[in-house]
Amino acid sequence: MKRRGAGTLSPTFRDLTPKEDQAVVDAINAARPDIVWVGLSTPKQEFWMASHLGRIEAPVMVGVGAAFDFLAETKRQAPLWMQRNGIEWLFQLCSEPRRLWRRYAYAVPGFAFLAFGELLHRAIGSSGGRSLPEAGEAPPGKEER
Repeated sequence: MKRRGAGTLSPTFRDLTPKEDQAVVDAINAARPDIVWVGLSTPKQEFWMASHLGRIEAPVMVGVGAAFDFLAETKRQAPLWMQRNGIEWLFQLCSEPRRLWRRYAYAVPGFAFLAFGELLHRAIGSSGGRSLPEAGEAPPGKEER
């Protein structure tokens, strides 16, 4: 299987005008890529992909964050032990505190709250408390007769 790049585009740092944005969409669609790799940083790339869903004709869009920076060796990646233990974010925060502190000040407590809620739900569910039905199961009291 032969692989080829369909093109690259580095947008300006400012928001694009509607006309400029449409030109970007047209250029991407004209290249007919199978995958659009979006490296605008989080959360900008996620907002961009969501706002262009249905306008970009490629079947797949992938937000890659800093992957291009790591491949180009313009940013250091966290040590393997940090990656394997899910704390690569801490390495990045220590590497770029001025740029990342606001993002992590919002994201980490929110994630911790949601993760704690999930753990609590599982603990209650596994200790005989009421739990949610599995996929395909009828809710309690709604069994088929």
